[in-house]
Amino acid sequence: MNRFVLSSFLLLSVLVLGSCRSVKDAIYFDGYGSVDSLTVMDIIQDKTEYAPLIEPDDELSIIVSAENVATVAPFNLPAINVKDSQTVDLVASGQLQTYIVDSDGEITFPVFGRVKIAGMTRKEAEDCLQGLISQYVINPIVTINILNSKISVIGEVNSPGPKPLTSERLTILDAIALAGDLTIQGNRTNVLLIREDDGKRNFYRIDLTTPDIFTKPYYYVKKNDIIYVEPNKERQQMARYNSQKQTNISIISTTLSGISIISSLIMAFSLK
Repeated sequence: MNRFVLSSFLLLSVLVLGSCRSVKDAIYFDGYGSVDSLTVMDIIQDKTEYAPLIEPDDELSIIVSAENVATVAPFNLPAINVKDSQTVDLVASGQLQTYIVDSDGEITFPVFGRVKIAGMTRKEAEDCLQGLISQYVINPIVTINILNSKISVIGEVNSPGPKPLTSERLTILDAIALAGDLTIQGNRTNVLLIREDDGKRNFYRIDLTTPDIFTKPYYYVKKNDIIYVEPNKERQQMARYNSQKQTNISIISTTLSGISIISSLIMAFSLK
């Protein structure tokens, strides 16, 4: 009993002390008063560095338009209307077909065949195709969208999971907002960003409680970034306590069951 009382007292002390500290740890950009303002150039030096690049396995929608719609018809994939698994009708309206970038970084584009666009930004790929189509069409307009652009936000957030990249200039704060913000148990001083560049995974630690984040190179997220919010110390301690508590309950339950069985056997033999 004394051990139980002591353990309860220590746990209560940890929770009380942790609560005093967690108020400050829950504040974003603490100390912002030391920074009067940040210009766009302070935040990001090269805009193109943060534009997503087209990669193999990307799914693209490519729409070509012009003043004379008939002239660009050969450069647009037909829309399809799927009646069932056996029948596919080509129709004037319906779901647009998409392009998949193959392992060589190429797509098969109408009229021109295989065109390599991997490694380009969306704008660069649009300019590339516009240049090709301009041989046949006056002032064509090419619009490309990367349909599978996403990031993942996991850990101590209110809505974890994959999030679509709704903008080429999505910040880490936007990403956290898409995930419903951090829970009160989230560690705001040590958020982990996992990013893959040229086949190499890089790991960045982010402190959301300081304004320094606005000048970091990872302020803007990139396609396929993973953001992990780890639990704070109080959350971890509580998890360990609950785990130990469940173990103790299991041990006590097993012990009581054993005592009950032994008692039953003793009583049975004594009656004989």
